[in-house]
Amino acid sequence: MFKPDRLRTLLTKRIKYFRQNPDTLQLFYANGHIKSTGATSLSWQYHYDLDIVVTDFPQSPDLIFLAIQEFIKVEQSELLHNTAQQDSIKFEIDPNNNETFDISISIPLSERVIVSVKDNTYQIKHADEPKPIDWQEMEQIQIYVQNEDDPMKADKLFDSKEDKKNQSKNKESNSEVSSNIKRQNDYNTPDETSSQHNATNEVEQNGQSSNTNNSAVQRSTCKLGTSKEEDACSDYWKKFSTI
Repeated sequence: MFKPDRLRTLLTKRIKYFRQNPDTLQLFYANGHIKSTGATSLSWQYHYDLDIVVTDFPQSPDLIFLAIQEFIKVEQSELLHNTAQQDSIKFEIDPNNNETFDISISIPLSERVIVSVKDNTYQIKHADEPKPIDWQEMEQIQIYVQNEDDPMKADKLFDSKEDKKNQSKNKESNSEVSSNIKRQNDYNTPDETSSQHNATNEVEQNGQSSNTNNSAVQRSTCKLGTSKEEDACSDYWKKFSTI
């Protein structure tokens, strides 16, 4: 069985204390059994609990568990991904005068042994664990349903790319509507002010025109009158002499 040796190598590499004190790290096998089937091959699978015993550890136990997490991510990844096994690692810690710790950890492990025959000789190989799945987002998802009229045809029910395009168009449309509303609100006040200004100018011009017309009428009246009437209108003439 190779996994215990790999774990020891990793712990020794990651933690200086084990490099300086290798005897404080001990590994034991417990509750072992094998699984095999009635297939043509004689291959089997080991199942066992790896018991780790650490004595007088002067640092935080976090260092050990961090290395174990790194180990099982590669060597026994189902302990992380299978919800039924995510709490399978057991441990006990005994403080020694609050200065060092005695730590025992139990990890359920399995190893596959592949048996083959070559030239009438059995070949035994310990298989590596499958590589962790590199989850990647799907670029496109399409869903089809069987056509009710023609079972040999399928109707597309959903297409993720088309859905993204529709969402993008809706966002652009909503953005354009919001922009138009904002522009309309921005120009309402100047337009209204301009209209009011034009209306005021129109009233003033109309008033001035009215005054001009009235003065012309009054001038005409004075001009058409007698000399006495013209004298009576002299004040009027002075008043409107600038018009």
